[in-house]
Amino acid sequence: MKDKNFPQLGQKLIIVRTKMTGEKVEYVSQLVDIESNGELAVAVPIKNAQLVTLLNGTKITVIYNNSESGMLEFEAEVVRKLNGKVPLMYIRKISEITKGQRRNYFRLDLLVPIQIIKSNEDVIYSGFTKDISGGGLRMVTDANLMEGQIVHVSFELEDRTYNLKSQVRTKFSSIDNKNEVGIEFLDIIEIDRNDLIKYLSKLADIDKNIKSGNGDGKFLLELFIAKKDM
Repeated sequence: MKDKNFPQLGQKLIIVRTKMTGEKVEYVSQLVDIESNGELAVAVPIKNAQLVTLLNGTKITVIYNNSESGMLEFEAEVVRKLNGKVPLMYIRKISEITKGQRRNYFRLDLLVPIQIIKSNEDVIYSGFTKDISGGGLRMVTDANLMEGQIVHVSFELEDRTYNLKSQVRTKFSSIDNKNEVGIEFLDIIEIDRNDLIKYLSKLADIDKNIKSGNGDGKFLLELFIAKKDM
């Protein structure tokens, strides 16, 4: 009997490959068939509308959504490829199916100065955040950034400086030489992430109280500002 958590034929898959540098690259694919030996035939992955060839032996993570269990994932290995009208890549599942590690973090609209350094460059670019979460942020910068690019960002919150290796996940727009992008934090440790989330939640509570006309909210905000100026 097939595991109810197993992906269904025709289901969209996200294939994640980790480079030697630690950079994670995501590709879109689809489950086409399941062989009698357990191998999975998937559509050759696509990135930026281009077919991507992964070498045999490449280790990947397969992520997909299950209607009952939510986001699931398992580790797999590329074993062979088959050319045809629909190019296929055959993979072998090499781990148990587990709950996906991706988390949807609460985001707070927050304007904070930020510095950006591209990987393998020494130039410091400036910008400002539009929103921040425990997993990443959205920012506007004069740096010309592309999806998948590795950057190092630095910003201050509550007298604390965060210096984080990150990856550009989404590029939104470019206006007057300003680029708006969404990035994911790659190397933030959990204790720092938890502190960041607590701080953002505190600001969100203050903002909520102010918008609801609660006098306590105004007092909390004044107290918060006074603390920052001390």
